[in-house]
Order: sequence, then structure tokens, then C-alpha cells
Amino acid sequence: MFPILMMVTMLKQKTVCRLLPMVIVLALFFIVIAEPAASDQESDDAKVLGQFGEQIVKNNPSLASASNLEKAKAGFVEYLKRLSASNAGVSNDVWGRISDKLFADERTAFTCSVHTFNLQDIFAGMGIDSQSIGQIGGEMDTYNPLNVNSDHGAVLIRDNDGKEYVFDAWAHATMRDTLSPLDDLYGEGETSPFNGMPKNEWTNLMKEEGYTTFFEDGFLADPIPASVDDSESNGCTEFKVPPAGWGGESWFNTGISILSGQNISIVAYGTVQPNSGSISCGPDGTNEVDYWLTDYSYRSDWGHDSLIARIGAEGLPIFIGNNTTFTAPEGGELWLGVNDKDPGNNAGLYVAKVCWGDDP
Repeated sequence: MFPILMMVTMLKQKTVCRLLPMVIVLALFFIVIAEPAASDQESDDAKVLGQFGEQIVKNNPSLASASNLEKAKAGFVEYLKRLSASNAGVSNDVWGRISDKLFADERTAFTCSVHTFNLQDIFAGMGIDSQSIGQIGGEMDTYNPLNVNSDHGAVLIRDNDGKEYVFDAWAHATMRDTLSPLDDLYGEGETSPFNGMPKNEWTNLMKEEGYTTFFEDGFLADPIPASVDDSESNGCTEFKVPPAGWGGESWFNTGISILSGQNISIVAYGTVQPNSGSISCGPDGTNEVDYWLTDYSYRSDWGHDSLIARIGAEGLPIFIGNNTTFTAPEGGELWLGVNDKDPGNNAGLYVAKVCWGDDP
């Protein structure tokens, strides 16, 4: 088997989809010997996959200046070509998972999480920044121990304009396996609908497959630390909104101390689904549902779930949206939030670049 896939192990699977039902894990516990040095193996895998991504760009120099979406599409195609070359299969049933463990049948070892982590490492090697590489997943209402696909996940890429796209090698192979089991499961990557599927289309498709609850496992990097220029009164930094998943709080403190009369410039991108539904909006918010505006927004004349700010914990809300520059009405710490009094059932996130100082 070629080197890039020789390094792939089932150890990399985390929260994206379950390895085995618990009953199977217990049954195999006494016959499967744990692989040593798991963290070292994962590190080696990431290095090999990252080098594969670097080589893709070297072979096609125009990708060096391409958008995140263009890079990811090219990486997805090359990844599927390597899988095709090894006659790789897809692990989509209980027996396939048991067979992997009992007989080391690597042909069926490619679960959704294996593909997800492989692609993330490849995309990083291609130069896509870590804040633009994430995961998206769906879960069914009830977990059936005989259905190893009760949850499913894939890679989420944020393009340079803030729009988000899904790369799902497992769904691509499963779809081809259903249509014709004798076909090359990983062929035709260039025309695959799962090669950069818009996030909302992927979510809607997964709903048709029975998934009802969706989550984003965050992007790989935490917010970039503030970069200070001449003094602590000037600088730029990026924040995820919300910073650690949706909860009951509409606001969070950025920790940036703002002086009265100081200029603040904020540029934002990203997508949020209010009420985890089919409606999506950018930082300008949405006006599609009247009662969201009247019952759940701080200001009904601003889009629901629009990006907002305030100076100090008790300051008045300031509309930010996609791009705003304003003068601080008073001194205090800068807070960011959304125009939503009950955001706990939201999905998605914004990224806001904040610059502050005399010359933002």
C-alpha cells in the first residue's frame, strides 16, 4: 500500500463518528492488542499527509496563490486518486468495522473520521490556514448499535470570502458503492458533488439521510493573539464569535481595553444558522422571521443574529455587521456579541478582525 495510506490508522478517529458500537468494542477488547505510541503515530501520519499536500502544490504552482476553495478541491481530487490507486474500500457497516480489527483488512478501514483527519492534514500542507479548516457533523435522533453510521462527519473549509464548503470522501465513496458496488469507489473526484459542496446543501442532504442534529467541531486554531504595535492602545486581532460554542450568553469580553474617542475597525465574515435551522445569515443578520426580530433581538431594526459590539459590560449595543468603523463613545473593554437574546440553539460562527487605535 502506498506510503500516505500506510501511515493512516484508526487511532485518529475522535468525535466525528463512532469507531464501533460499545458492544463490539467490548467483544473485541480481549482479542485486539492496543497499538503503542498512539500520539507518535498520529504525529507521523500528519507529517506524511502534510508533505503530500505540499507536493500537490509543488506539482501545480498556480495553487500557491489560489483561494482556499480551489486548493481544497485540488487536494480532494489527488487524495481520491491515491485511494483509487490502492483499490481502497469504504467502512460503512458493522461487519466492515469488525473485519478491520480482526483481519487488519485496510481496504475497508476508511471511516468518515479517517477521511476527515486525512484531508485536514493534506489541506494544511497545501497552505490553507488553520482557522479555515474545521469539521462538520450530523447525528441521528437515536443511536442504533447496529448502525455504525448513526453519526457522520466531514471536513469544513472556509473560503477567503467567508463562505463555507464541505469535503466528504466517505459520502462520495458510499454513494458510488450504492450505485454500483463494482465501480472504483473513489473515482471521478473532479465531478463529485462532495468536492466542495456548499454547507447548507450538505446539511440538507444529510437530513434526507436521517441526520437531525448538526454540529461544527470548531476550526483547528484558536483566535489569533492580539498583535500589539507601538503600545497596548493599538493593535489588531481576530476572534471567533462565539469563541467556544453557542451557549446561553449573547456577549463575550474580548479583553481589549479601549480609550474614549479611540477608533475601532471591525471586518467580519462567516455564517450562522439561527435556531439551527435552514435559514443562514452572515454578520449583517437576517430579517426573514419577524418574531425573531421582535421577540429575540436586542434591536428589531437590525438583522437577527447580526454581529454587534459594546464598550463595557453595560454599554449600549453598536451595530457591526460585515464591516464597520466607529469611535468609542467611552472607555472600557470591548465586547462582541450577536443580536440574539437566546443564542443557545444557534449553529455556525463568525470571525471578526478587530483593529483599534488612532489609525485603525
